[in-house]
Amino acid sequence: MTSKPQAETQRGIRDRRIFYRWLWLVYAPLVLGFLAVLVFASGAMPGFLALPFVALLALDAVSIRLVVERRRRKIPLRVPPTLLIGVGATVVAVLAGAFLAWMGIDRLSSATGPPLLVAGGFLMLAAAFAPGFKLLDLAMRVTARTFLRISGDRRPGPSPTARRPQPRPRKAA
Repeated sequence: MTSKPQAETQRGIRDRRIFYRWLWLVYAPLVLGFLAVLVFASGAMPGFLALPFVALLALDAVSIRLVVERRRRKIPLRVPPTLLIGVGATVVAVLAGAFLAWMGIDRLSSATGPPLLVAGGFLMLAAAFAPGFKLLDLAMRVTARTFLRISGDRRPGPSPTARRPQPRPRKAA
């Protein structure tokens, strides 16, 4: 691999990491804060969630400040194309599920109605749990890498970093 494609790949990986950090550490708390304010305003929030609610609002204030500062400095945040494909596929699954469920409810008294309703509900539930499955996949990969890294250090003998370079064989004169 030449240096230019390798640099492009490294830049893409860095941009993707930056985007997902912003997504989970800035934008997700903003959405959660908005939902928490709605629950608080409705009066349905339990009293034991008062301290986490205040902490979430403080994190939201920091998040808003970060977003404003990033926009003021005109720093672009590149959205990975794989995210757009994933969100698009999820939207298509939800719309297809809603359509199938609607068709199933319309024909509930016939023999084709209940299977359509079940298929539509399955598509919508699968789309609802897709982000959780992605987080589970990520957690399992990180755990597996950690275990492999730990178990690799337990081998008998010198560690791979402590090996001495082997001398090159001399050419006969």
